[in-house]
Amino acid sequence: MPDTHWNTQTGKPPEYPYIPVAGKYFCTQSSAASLAWTLLINTKRLHLNSLGIKRRQLPAILKSIIRFRHHTIPGATDTLLLPVFGQLCIRVHRGYKVINFSSLTATKVFDPGTTASTASGEINSVRDAASLDFAPKLIEIDPQSHWYTETFIPGERGSKTDRSDPASIYRHKIADHLHQMILLKPVLTQGIVEYLHAIRTSLLQQLAHSQLDGELTTRIQDFIKSTAVRLGASDDTAIYLGFTHGDFSFVNFLYKENHIAVIDWESAKQRSVLQDLYNYFLTELYYRRTQSNLLHEIDNAISMLSQRLAPIDCELASNVVAFKDAYRWIYYLERMHTLLDREPSTVQANVIGKSIDVFEKHESCASGYNATAL
Repeated sequence: MPDTHWNTQTGKPPEYPYIPVAGKYFCTQSSAASLAWTLLINTKRLHLNSLGIKRRQLPAILKSIIRFRHHTIPGATDTLLLPVFGQLCIRVHRGYKVINFSSLTATKVFDPGTTASTASGEINSVRDAASLDFAPKLIEIDPQSHWYTETFIPGERGSKTDRSDPASIYRHKIADHLHQMILLKPVLTQGIVEYLHAIRTSLLQQLAHSQLDGELTTRIQDFIKSTAVRLGASDDTAIYLGFTHGDFSFVNFLYKENHIAVIDWESAKQRSVLQDLYNYFLTELYYRRTQSNLLHEIDNAISMLSQRLAPIDCELASNVVAFKDAYRWIYYLERMHTLLDREPSTVQANVIGKSIDVFEKHESCASGYNATAL
């Protein structure tokens, strides 16, 4: 549980100071000896390398904390004040995540400008995901939704340089994860035309309020239009919407001894049922972790998912196979929506541009693949 003893005189929560060191924030109220023990001795057990912490950074971190306590550290105005205690804090979407290695908890603290509806929506998503046995458990929620606390799961995070076979990992490690996620909440149905109109309208609104340069904005608009044309040519059949992670890929996997845990459920909500499946495989292409175009592997994964769904919902099982192309095109738009929802930056703009590159290349390969199959 986070240390959040309220000040009985002011009626306000405490403010714990965090200072920036090596791209992270470290609490200056941490015991130097305790922090040294955590970083030096427990590095492997806690898998701190997954958080970007290196043992060689320890001297600089401890030196900065000691200098801060003696009021000699330059840039003390960069101090971050948060209402929960932990040894480490990292910047995340719409706030900060404070990690307490002693209690093995991770607390999301929302930015002050986050609306109550946005915060409650994220908390509800995390609460839903917490019922899955491979997701962190929700421990505590602040009454005013300033923060919420989950269990911190130590584990080896997936590497961008790993060349493991994504199809094999899917079959043996995560196929059942997707099956459970889709059926976690009642599956909804909606016509393609109606769903396309809703997501396209939302995307254009996001673009209108974005800070992207004109060239990238035009490219995104063109991509949305071309994808919408493909979907518009489809019959107005029903598609299925299930519970999805929203960024289901190796970057959010923690590899344990016998299974894979999935973290960072902040963007979870109802989306098209193949959204996470497509995101898993196309992220492999985005980071170039494979030399294959993965078209055959994706078809096999969809077939496997259909077989798992068939005993529970035969119509859904048939639908994901029959309309796999439409689901792929919908995924492109859903992914654009997720990326545009994140904080604007040069890095984020590059991610969006590169994602369109990957989608266009994959679509070109898919067209040739389908033509050959016919």
